[in-house]
Amino acid sequence: MIRFEQPVSELSHLILDHLKPAHRYVDMPEKEAQAMTKSDFVEAILDRYNYEVETAVHLIQETEACQRVLNQPVVGDTAYCSSPFELNMGNNARASVNEAVKRIRKKYWSALFTSPNFMNQLTSNLRNLLNKRVEELANYEFSKFNIMQIVQQMNVQVNDGVEKTIMDLFDDWTRKYHYDDHSTNRHYFDGWKTNDAFAVNKKVIIPMYAYSQWSGSFDLDYTCREKLTDIERVFNYLDGGRTPEIPLKDVLTNATKARQTKKIETKYFFLTFYQKGTCHLEFKDMNILARFNIFAAKGKNWLPPSFGKKRYKDMSADEQKVAKSFMGTADKYDKVVQYAHYFLAPVTDTNQLKIGG
Repeated sequence: MIRFEQPVSELSHLILDHLKPAHRYVDMPEKEAQAMTKSDFVEAILDRYNYEVETAVHLIQETEACQRVLNQPVVGDTAYCSSPFELNMGNNARASVNEAVKRIRKKYWSALFTSPNFMNQLTSNLRNLLNKRVEELANYEFSKFNIMQIVQQMNVQVNDGVEKTIMDLFDDWTRKYHYDDHSTNRHYFDGWKTNDAFAVNKKVIIPMYAYSQWSGSFDLDYTCREKLTDIERVFNYLDGGRTPEIPLKDVLTNATKARQTKKIETKYFFLTFYQKGTCHLEFKDMNILARFNIFAAKGKNWLPPSFGKKRYKDMSADEQKVAKSFMGTADKYDKVVQYAHYFLAPVTDTNQLKIGG
């Protein structure tokens, strides 16, 4: 007897050579990537949203069509006629077009409300307000019209709230955080029809715990960063785009990594942190500090109606007393008159929330 043994590898080739190779499917169409190359932020994110909705709807509809074929009995046997696969929404619920689209809407509203293009100009309380509306907005179309409606509504909120935010910060620095004899946040001046007038000094001391309670090492956590970000936003409204940008997020991250606690330079301040739980903010630009103090003092009616409108020599004796006491010298007051377009400008005219490229 002659025994012939053929290697397994050769037998495999004999079988596989007669089979057709599997079809190759493209994992990710290029359209999604192309959508995000547009320069306009709104148009780009809407392109991606619409493509994602289109893909999800097509997937579910095609799956349902396939299920009707895959559920057919095999050679009359109905015992094993269930589909070999099914499409679920992640919670074992059967996928439906409306539920899938709703989830995609929620995903994109959430993404919009975390995007720097949209949120950087809002204080934390306004950002929290938007984030609380995500569940509700999942029932509304993610469209350019609705996005712009949100922008308009938020601009009303910003314009209504920016003055209050400035006044609250002023009160915090001059009253709330003036907590002991060592605090030098404020100086007094002879106010218009009040003896209890004051303004913020060049250096402000605020409570801020920037050290880890576990290790004792310097650690600017989320709370510290959020508080400093809100302070910077207030001065962005007052500044009107005059001061060169210094990215606060990067500055704080680098300071934390380097364990730098003193003279950290930000856009408007030098920051110094102490383990006792305080942060010293030292103004870099005395003009923006003056604008801040003038805005707050006028809001509290501590300055005469003529303040910034008349030159010092044209004011009455009582007006001169307040102006000189508040500004320090007559020359500093006359500088306010000369540059009234800056020192007395409204804070909301050029600070509208914008969304774009």
